[in-house]
Amino acid sequence: MKISSVKKYNTPNLVFILSLIVFFLDAIVNRFISIPIYVSTLPIFTLTLLFLYKNIFLYVFILFSTLLLASSYFYSLTIEDIGYFFYFLFFIFSFFYLKKELLNNNIILSLPLFYFIFFLTCLFFWVYLINIDYQPHVADMSAKGANIEYYREYHSGLFRAPHFPSYLFYFVSLTIFYFRKKLGKYKTFIFILICIMAILISGSRTPIFSLIFASLIYFSTSRLRNITLSFLIIILVGILFINIEFILELSKGTPFFQYLSFIYTLKNEPERLSRIQLFFVFINSVKDFSIYELFFGRSFSEQFEVMQSYIGQRLWFHNDILAIFYSYGLVGIVIFTTVIISIYIKLIRPSNNTTINIYFLSIIVFSFVNGILYHPSYIIITLLFWMLKNERSSSCIHSVR
Repeated sequence: MKISSVKKYNTPNLVFILSLIVFFLDAIVNRFISIPIYVSTLPIFTLTLLFLYKNIFLYVFILFSTLLLASSYFYSLTIEDIGYFFYFLFFIFSFFYLKKELLNNNIILSLPLFYFIFFLTCLFFWVYLINIDYQPHVADMSAKGANIEYYREYHSGLFRAPHFPSYLFYFVSLTIFYFRKKLGKYKTFIFILICIMAILISGSRTPIFSLIFASLIYFSTSRLRNITLSFLIIILVGILFINIEFILELSKGTPFFQYLSFIYTLKNEPERLSRIQLFFVFINSVKDFSIYELFFGRSFSEQFEVMQSYIGQRLWFHNDILAIFYSYGLVGIVIFTTVIISIYIKLIRPSNNTTINIYFLSIIVFSFVNGILYHPSYIIITLLFWMLKNERSSSCIHSVR
């Protein structure tokens, strides 16, 4: 094989490997000293994709650069604004770049590389068993009068936060399930079991609820027999909701408790749920938007100030849709939704594969529930396009190598 051919056909994987190395290196280094390695390399990755696929990327880059500069005129420009600018563009560019590479048949799935991802994720997370835990949190279940929503237990291993391993394990597990015929039933079962255990132990509830919502959305909008399955799931969730107090008592002391406590709080004290609190802060804040801010947003960092004034903490909205609207207004939302809808119509829906559809819908649900832009989005999106490449090549697994 010629060198030019190697370069051509492995560029997506090269970007993938480099982003993978930087992400895990960031976790190791920040175990000892706080250095934003991953965030610092985002401009390099974003500009690399811009160079590889100029066309529309250049116009999008100029547009949002203009919005960033305009917001700096009205509000002080902070490092958070610049960071989110590149998180947002890297997410958008990743979809379009990988779509181009997919259509040009340049995406190649390497199973050894996939095993390497799985091994690294496991290694970085399961070291918490030997007390290497970046931000452990174990709730005191004996405390009286505390909000049940605070009875949470988190583990992240070498990762910065529990959301990072839980996100990776979730999307890796769906990829494993898709390639189950190639991997074999025993290996598939063991790998997925490890992923499920890690997700539950991490304490992040986003993957669990995202799987439920993504499945309901897919099955409710597909074939008739799947709609029936959706109704059955809704009935089971309804029974769980009605009897949550009894079920919660049975689950006390198990990893399931903190997932079921969400349902209890939703039923009895919904105003205590953090996402509901953040949503109402957003609503109250955008009421004061000017016409200009409605179309072009304020700035990402301004939401930290709003949160500080409303709830006394410097937080972002933990919702990509709300954060994009607040940062870039309707222009940002239109760009974001255009990318999502375009990818769905042209690539996801034609695949007619349940796992791929749920994977893609999970990305959208993650955006609403906890956000996905602040996570290693290129890694997550590449796994999706590996599956799409396999679907385009054949209906079986012969294209994987």
